[in-house]
Amino acid sequence: MTTAVATKRLVELEATIERGLATFVEVGSALAEISDSHLYQKSHPTFEAYCRERWGMARRTAYQLIAAVAVVENVRHGAHGTTLPTNERQVRPLTKLDKPEQQVKAWELAQEFAETKGRAAPTASDVSRAVARFEEKPPAKVTLHTKDARITPLRVALKSLREARKMSDDGHQIRIETAIGWIKELISTLEEVSDE
Repeated sequence: MTTAVATKRLVELEATIERGLATFVEVGSALAEISDSHLYQKSHPTFEAYCRERWGMARRTAYQLIAAVAVVENVRHGAHGTTLPTNERQVRPLTKLDKPEQQVKAWELAQEFAETKGRAAPTASDVSRAVARFEEKPPAKVTLHTKDARITPLRVALKSLREARKMSDDGHQIRIETAIGWIKELISTLEEVSDE
């Protein structure tokens, strides 16, 4: 990029940011391009210095806005018939999920949470609650001491089935999928024990 072209583009992108905080997606996209194209180097030695001195913005905030853009794009392309996030606080919890399909499902679940509360859009709290469903870990293996080694897997299976029933009663697809995974693992264990 020539100096004149780079300067002109920097002015255009900065105008977006100045208008911008009206839309965090435009701001995040503008910041991403400034960072990726090193347009900040005309006036500042680092992107961090540029954000701090030009916009009074910490580097972390700038990168949160940049990350939010990617999540919004994932939701835009993956979700069907859903509204898009309207602010960065709604999106921030979704950035914890690495897989775009998880981000989409978590956003859809957050919308369900909002609807049950009579709200038109999810709050950041709704989104955090939805993201937590994807971060759940299966329960630790239960080791019971017994003389008959075949009883232990049966007790573990029973406990897991009870947990699966509880999850399905909760009505959340993500939890049901997790429970099904546990059940499949337990079936394998039970089959090994019954073959002995």
